[in-house]
Amino acid sequence: MAALDRLCAIEAIRVLKARYFRYVDTKDRQGLASLFAENATLDMSEAAGGEADKSAIVKGAAEIANFILAATEGATTVHLGGMPEIHVLSPTSASAVWAMTDHLRWPDEFAMPFHRMTGHGHYHDTYVRVHGEWRIQSSKLTRLRVDVV
Repeated sequence: MAALDRLCAIEAIRVLKARYFRYVDTKDRQGLASLFAENATLDMSEAAGGEADKSAIVKGAAEIANFILAATEGATTVHLGGMPEIHVLSPTSASAVWAMTDHLRWPDEFAMPFHRMTGHGHYHDTYVRVHGEWRIQSSKLTRLRVDVV
């Protein structure tokens, strides 16, 4: 793969992940689903920072968008991602690790054991290029630390 093609792929993947964070925070269900390959997998089984929850593994673009927005329902969220380690494996496949921090805040009237959460960790993603556009094929969130109030 030529160096320019590799750099263009890396930039397209950066923009894709930036849209992911924005669509989660703005609760854009359709936009969020459009970022994933049709048969994508989302693995949030270790996202709580504790023991793995296998029920938090979701397949399918629409199902992933629904899962994410249900998990953040009622919350104001701010996701920050950066320092990507992007590896273009071929003209149609890539992988990346993204450092991330997320801040979630629910109104006091929500029946939650906590109202604020801040998490720090990493997204481990794979990507596929479909009809000239990069899509998320798989995404796994692992957290190193979770603070709740």
